[in-house]
Amino acid sequence: MYIYRTITKSLIVIAVALMASIGPSHAQELKTLTVALTWIPNVQFAGLWIAMDQGYFKEEGLKIKFIRGGPKTAPAAVSVAAGKAQIGYTHWLPFVDAVLRGNKFKLIAATYPQSPQGVISLAKKPIRTAKDLLGSGILTPAPNAKIAVDATLRINGLNLNWKQIPAGFSPEPLIAGQGDGFIGFATNQVITMEKLGLKRNKDFYFTSFYDMGFPQFADGIFVQEAFLKSDRRVVVGFLRALARGWEKNMKNPAFAADLTIKNPAKDLGLNPAQQRRQNEIQIARMPKNPRDVLVLDRATISGPMYKAALATGRKALPEPSTIMDFDIMGEIQSGLAKK
Repeated sequence: MYIYRTITKSLIVIAVALMASIGPSHAQELKTLTVALTWIPNVQFAGLWIAMDQGYFKEEGLKIKFIRGGPKTAPAAVSVAAGKAQIGYTHWLPFVDAVLRGNKFKLIAATYPQSPQGVISLAKKPIRTAKDLLGSGILTPAPNAKIAVDATLRINGLNLNWKQIPAGFSPEPLIAGQGDGFIGFATNQVITMEKLGLKRNKDFYFTSFYDMGFPQFADGIFVQEAFLKSDRRVVVGFLRALARGWEKNMKNPAFAADLTIKNPAKDLGLNPAQQRRQNEIQIARMPKNPRDVLVLDRATISGPMYKAALATGRKALPEPSTIMDFDIMGEIQSGLAKK
């Protein structure tokens, strides 16, 4: 009897040791999620890179892959609709348009409550208001740039009296006098202007479309409605890990910038100093309270942003609650959502 008990006890100890050595990350296979970005991998997705690097997604039982955005790539909505990605990043009007085309999408979070997109202009002809756009030649590097200008004019009750000038992603044509304004970002081309030795509000001006009356978020996060219903816990795990990544980013902007250069963007030749500066600017545009990171602002979206979409001629918009989940981030931030 003594020998039997000793052997049994030894077997139990061995079994427990084996289970401990396996650990939760090996005991069950990680679920792979593919994320479709709106742009090339850079520090604007700092929270994503940190959560991947620090193992936050792994703690949620997830393995993350991503699809690059940027020039000559399919919009994230196409990738998600086709099932090539489960999570997608988007901007306000492109999301609305995707829904109006019949896609059953759900918006679940927003990275930047106010989009940093706007117009860069020179001191000789400042563009500070929507009226200043009238009669101007505007350098537009992407199709979404034209959408933003048209939306801003319509929202302000103005006609579409402006000239679109196709351009690349550098503001140098503006400096060369090829246009009156350039559609860029406070987190990108404004930094380029500063690096060229030009001083903001003296040599050049930047006015966001948000400040010109066109309210929109940037880098909203969406999924297919069916995926949210069938895999809500997976979506919760993704957002919880992502929120942790953004919270860590707020404490040390240089960390994500260096991480981005070394890993997801290692083949893009990004400038480390520019990435650090970009991260500092975008952190300043995010909610001050980490608990509000990624949370959808129901009042802003249901009110001004819906009115803006209607003002641009988009009709029959679905009720906000049918295309957005306002609760999921609230549950995560309050600690109610379970793993």
